[in-house]
Amino acid sequence: MTDPPKRKVHRLVPLALLALGVAGMAESSRLGLGAPVQPGPGMWPLLVAGLLCIAAAVLLFVDDRRDYEPWTRRSLVVLAGLLSLVVYIYLFAYLGFLLASALMLGTWLRLFAAEPWKRTVPLALVGSVALYLLFEVALKVPFPDGLFALAGGQ
Repeated sequence: MTDPPKRKVHRLVPLALLALGVAGMAESSRLGLGAPVQPGPGMWPLLVAGLLCIAAAVLLFVDDRRDYEPWTRRSLVVLAGLLSLVVYIYLFAYLGFLLASALMLGTWLRLFAAEPWKRTVPLALVGSVALYLLFEVALKVPFPDGLFALAGGQ
């Protein structure tokens, strides 16, 4: 027995993820794929987008709506988290990695984890420095300097 049409709403997320994966594959191929022995900048995004398409296709056909929790007011926390990520992306370019990451970690610790301020501030600062050391120093990922470039007169 099939579900009534209005109950197929749970199929929207896999469809959206499938569309996102297809768009990601198209965009990554524009970056240049290279070869397996010398991958181009689009190789890793292509692989990730391809895996996203596979996962979305599986969810589209085998997902059961009974696996989902009902939407409540508490579900808005997820939307707030996504919105904060969008704000983080914009702040990242203007404030730089360290300051934007400290603000993001502090926001998530305080609002979503309900940590007290005496734990939030040191964790956000230490966490952003640790992430900076991991990505910028150890992995050599270049980040925008943000406010640090302005302070240094660059």
